[in-house]
Amino acid sequence: MRSGRRLPTLPEWRTTSAQHKREYDDKAGELKERCRDTAKDVTFAAAPLYDSTEQGSYNREYSGSFITNIPEGISDLDEADAILISTNPDNNIRDPRFEKEVMSTEAWKNRPAVKNGNVLKVPYLMSTTYAGAIEALDALDQQLDGLDLD
Repeated sequence: MRSGRRLPTLPEWRTTSAQHKREYDDKAGELKERCRDTAKDVTFAAAPLYDSTEQGSYNREYSGSFITNIPEGISDLDEADAILISTNPDNNIRDPRFEKEVMSTEAWKNRPAVKNGNVLKVPYLMSTTYAGAIEALDALDQQLDGLDLD
């Protein structure tokens, strides 16, 4: 082993994974309960990745869908009360093209959620592990109270 670290055995990995799943389920349940009334009628959308070779293309995620590419424009985000953006752990946007080619446009700046300051930077938003998803829930939890939903 190059790093000197031992990889976990399968039983160790399963134990850790099960612990992370329980922790994620607990945190998600607590957040859901705490926000049940305040976020009941709030529409969230996510613009987690910039993943296209075409200028102006981006992805977004919303209830009932998986990631959808929107090549034409971003007016679908008009109904969103808050927009989530995926960041690195240091809170910088994961792909600088997203800031340069999407967030700097008038179309982006004129979205109601953007105008109201309801853009939440969430590390690990697209995590594929429970450990990462726990980090995303923590970041989301810290920012929800600051939303302007009136």
